[in-house]
Amino acid sequence: VNNIRNSLIESISHSISILFEITSDVNQIINTNVIHSKEKSTDIDDSCDLYPITGNILHCCKEITNFVSIYKLMTDIALEIEVNISTQAKLLSDFIFTLLNNLYNCLQMKAELFDRGLPKLTTNRLLDVKSHALYDHNNKDSDNIILYARKYLFLSNNLFSLLTYLRDKQRELQLNIDSNNKSNNTSSNNRKITSSLGSNVLTSLPYFKQIVALADAIEETLDKSQRDFSDIILLVLGLDAHSLSDFNTQHSKDKSGKYRVLKSKFVMFNSGIESLQSKQGEWRIPSSQLREKITQLLVDKIVSTYAEFYNIYSVIKFSKKHLSMYLKHSPADVDRLLKSFFGKTPSY
Repeated sequence: VNNIRNSLIESISHSISILFEITSDVNQIINTNVIHSKEKSTDIDDSCDLYPITGNILHCCKEITNFVSIYKLMTDIALEIEVNISTQAKLLSDFIFTLLNNLYNCLQMKAELFDRGLPKLTTNRLLDVKSHALYDHNNKDSDNIILYARKYLFLSNNLFSLLTYLRDKQRELQLNIDSNNKSNNTSSNNRKITSSLGSNVLTSLPYFKQIVALADAIEETLDKSQRDFSDIILLVLGLDAHSLSDFNTQHSKDKSGKYRVLKSKFVMFNSGIESLQSKQGEWRIPSSQLREKITQLLVDKIVSTYAEFYNIYSVIKFSKKHLSMYLKHSPADVDRLLKSFFGKTPSY
């Protein structure tokens, strides 16, 4: 009996030690690979994609989940037979939540690094009416502004994946809780079986509430990231409220130069389109669901605003020789570009 007891103690202690070391090391892996990773400047746009460590951590959590009940039984047995286990050997469900929460925080910190070294973001794009040959004027403002959209695309890609996992986990836990409640109402025997399997860990109400709260927080951040991404693109195109207000003010006041104001505004939009097109193929959204959502958000915010502006001012002959150079993109062209931006190259 003593030999069996000693073997059991050794086996349990070793198993708990290994599981604890694995789960403890993952947090350090998240911190090292997410926050302190260094991409080359040429790869920074590619890193807006789904980050590999995100998928790896989610896979790790799925694998650890398979051992939650067994680990709980092992620690219970270890305590009963007075095995000296670490006080840090918490429930694996606690580790899972810690990993997910730490990943969420690290992704947000990583996102801030995308803006490092960029010039200060302006609240609106200023019209340049003094340049000669406006139709051929190369305005680089849009190239700088569009870089601010990278962090929001990065957050959208990674938080969507994280949120999908959490919502699936939430539904799974809810089903377990409902099933456990029904089982407990049938017979006391069922309650004993349920308890012996350790499923109370999986159906723990505090753990369920933790998962729901974290998912809700991530969903809020995800929604904001998508809105912020589309707002940056609006600014790049000069279609944000501040830029349009600045145009309306100058166009109404400067009667003698109103045509140059119009030319400058269309040049601003055209340069923004060129900056956006330069990111096509580099910026990707792996999830078709997220891709459709962000695409629709861009279409809803941009096309109607541009169409209204275009329909009013494109009929004015504000240039005798180069009108077509200013009116490069019709609203229909812009609609096709946005709808195909994260997919195939537009044909127009």
